[in-house]
Amino acid sequence: MSIIIGAMLPVFTVFFIGFILQKAKGLDVKPLSTVTVYVLIPCLVFRSLLETKIEQQYIMMVFIVLLLMIITITIDKLVVKFRKLDADTESAFILSTVFMNAGNYGTPIVLFVFGEEAFHIAISFYVIQLILFNTVGIYYATRSKESLLQGFKNIFKLPAIYAVLFAFLFRNFPILPENIYSIVDLLANGAIPIIMLLLGMQLANLKMEVLNWKQISYVTSMRLIVSPLVALVITMLLPVEPIYRNVIITLAAMPTAVNVTLYSLEFNIQPKFVSVATIFNTFISIITVTILLNILS
Repeated sequence: MSIIIGAMLPVFTVFFIGFILQKAKGLDVKPLSTVTVYVLIPCLVFRSLLETKIEQQYIMMVFIVLLLMIITITIDKLVVKFRKLDADTESAFILSTVFMNAGNYGTPIVLFVFGEEAFHIAISFYVIQLILFNTVGIYYATRSKESLLQGFKNIFKLPAIYAVLFAFLFRNFPILPENIYSIVDLLANGAIPIIMLLLGMQLANLKMEVLNWKQISYVTSMRLIVSPLVALVITMLLPVEPIYRNVIITLAAMPTAVNVTLYSLEFNIQPKFVSVATIFNTFISIITVTILLNILS
């Protein structure tokens, strides 16, 4: 009950405010999303990486995130082959199961439950996910239209990537003026509440339709149950510190990233299916994530 009151209730209250606001006012989400992507998230990433200790555990986390992605994609491909499904369905499965909402859902949860140190680790996890989404994710969204090379080029369209580069630069050369850092700090403080509101607004724009619920159940099970179980096994087999283990397992249990729906719509990768799967597993995650957090804490 303390997890629900202390973490889940505040987070979902903010999501709900964004959801109701969007349903009532029908606002244009794009400008707010642009400000978030190009200003707030880069400042948050820069500050977090500047304050996070880059050590062996950090490198281990990168390896685990990659391993988790490979295992998930392998399972998806085996299921698609066994069921004799088409390439677009395979891409929809991979986009929906591999890329979790580590940003505007996972990081607030980690902050509320595990504290500031874990939050910085979660931001680093989120950065890794951004890079993977804009390479591997883009490849599966566009593989009939663009090359993998184009996916790598898309990385450098992300402001957060430059925030990573500058963070490592100033870690080695601590010459950043205090007044500049205070501006970054101020903007970073606004990132979490804005991206939480934005998730609620984005969910309000998605539409539920009658689809193949067997496939939606598969995606939901993979994202909310199989993924954290795989993360648990990996982190138990490898020398991972408890705080890293808690963050990795928690973020592995997050629902599908809302940005996945945008790419599925843009490149026509079963957008209705991906949207419904995202809505469905986001709301189911209220139960699954609460149970998981009670176990971990």
